[in-house]
Amino acid sequence: MKKLMGICTLLFSILLGSFPAISAETEIPKGAQEYADTFFKRIVLDTVKGTDPGSFNFTSSENITFGPLLKIYIMGKDFYVKKKIGSEGIIDPREYISVVFQDGKPVNAISTYQTESGAYDLAIFGYSYEEVKALSEIKEGESLLHSMQHDVWFVYNGKQVKAINKEAKDLLKAEEKSIEDFQTIIVEMHEGLIGEDTGQDGLSGGRLAQAESGNNNLVYVLYGTVAILAAACVTLILLNRKLRTSKKFHD
Repeated sequence: MKKLMGICTLLFSILLGSFPAISAETEIPKGAQEYADTFFKRIVLDTVKGTDPGSFNFTSSENITFGPLLKIYIMGKDFYVKKKIGSEGIIDPREYISVVFQDGKPVNAISTYQTESGAYDLAIFGYSYEEVKALSEIKEGESLLHSMQHDVWFVYNGKQVKAINKEAKDLLKAEEKSIEDFQTIIVEMHEGLIGEDTGQDGLSGGRLAQAESGNNNLVYVLYGTVAILAAACVTLILLNRKLRTSKKFHD
């Protein structure tokens, strides 16, 4: 009986650990890394060899390298109106960014995202030098929280946000805050401005809608799996008790 309970507890622990959550995931999907390895340099070199590389802060040098892919999170609609508290309102748009280096210096950044078909495609190529400089200081394995509307970037670990550019520090009026305190600032700024169909950064639909849909579907699947697992464990426990009772009766 103890072994059976132990197995059920272990299965529940593994499954519940898969729920969207408090801690920010930092693992980079294989598909995102493959897209970056295959296409990022090609896209950048096309710009370097183009008629106006200077508009992207490039020179004519083809000595291009990339920083590690970093996972980006964004604020969902429910975060702005405090319908979901703290990290529960943060959305995973399945987007990953890498700093572009030319001759060893950070020059620009490029990102990829997962489309509805599951494939990866180009998200954005072209960031300000100030953003790029801040992003170049982020360590591999750290995750980011980004608001395009406010032009702010944070290191995000699921519990806290740490400002990494001037705009972010000005918004927080501090270097670091809990995600709940940060949400209070955002809610106060946007009170009465966010409509039902308005997503992160004042945009409608797009990757935000796709991300929210994907997160909701994952939650439904996990809840269903938990229910099935719970029923199976209860059935096994009752069956085990019945067999033990029957054995005692015959003895």
